[in-house]
Amino acid sequence: MDWIIGFIFLLIKLLVIMVGLLLVAAYLVLVERKFIARLQIRYGPNRAPTAPESSGCCNPLPIRSR
Repeated sequence: MDWIIGFIFLLIKLLVIMVGLLLVAAYLVLVERKFIARLQIRYGPNRAPTAPESSGCCNPLPIRSR
């Protein structure tokens, strides 16, 4: 009967260790993606140019080319 209790404790210890390792791996992937995104400073669709003149000069071009 003692070996059953020892086996259950072993399984619980292994489960705690595996969950901890999976959480650490997931956190490291998150940190890596945020770091790579910080290196690649690209303008996405949700970030407009900072200078309003840059968008104002480009809008009339298609109208003048007709």
